[in-house]
Amino acid sequence: MSDVGYGEEPTQDDLDWAEYGKTFTPATQIELLNATSEKLVGRTALVGIVLAAGGLVAVSSVLANSLSRGWAIAAVTMAGGAILVALVTQVRWPRKVRPGDIHDLKRWHADYVGWRRTALAFASFLLVPAFLAAAVAAGVALTAPPAPPAVNVTATTVPGADGGAPTQTLTGSVTIPAQGSDDVAEITVVANGETVVRMRQAASAGTIAASFEAKGVQTDVGITVTATSAAWKCVLNLARPRGEVCRALAAE
Repeated sequence: MSDVGYGEEPTQDDLDWAEYGKTFTPATQIELLNATSEKLVGRTALVGIVLAAGGLVAVSSVLANSLSRGWAIAAVTMAGGAILVALVTQVRWPRKVRPGDIHDLKRWHADYVGWRRTALAFASFLLVPAFLAAAVAAGVALTAPPAPPAVNVTATTVPGADGGAPTQTLTGSVTIPAQGSDDVAEITVVANGETVVRMRQAASAGTIAASFEAKGVQTDVGITVTATSAAWKCVLNLARPRGEVCRALAAE
């Protein structure tokens, strides 16, 4: 008489895993890859949110600092690379499969799924340093000291009409770090004792930035630009005769 061996009865856990394994058909594998690719493209938008620190940092502030700008470029480059790889995986390369040939179908499936799985894994890992670079860029922009105030003025000579005396057009810009969201700068441009520009500019994204223009200003006259905010007073004098800036900005 020969002995007959019997295996152990499968547990409920074994049955659950066996049932779960039935869901991993070739078709569902392709569906899973497509869904992963779409999610990956959508999640790259989070890099922009991290880069802006949830709205606390303006893009101009990130780009104004060379260090944060470098990290931001790295973050955007890696995120863009992840998007490109994810989009490529969604392309179906044309390849004929002989009807009824199961081996040919298996080869097609292995080719279709194999490299896409590797590419999507690479794109997913690429997002990790992209998020880190974006966080560093936002952190540097938040903690970096504000840029110093600056006043720039350009004078363009305009010929006089009908042989009249020439005039000049003044165009300029003022940039001052804001003391707070309610900070306002008073800006005046005085030419030969006459005020040709008077304006107020409120703060936006931590900076007071204004531009101005004055036409019909006499040539060869003293010109003074004054910008005063809660924490800064900047004075720029153009010497007589008009030439280069004769005095640097002074902050009080």
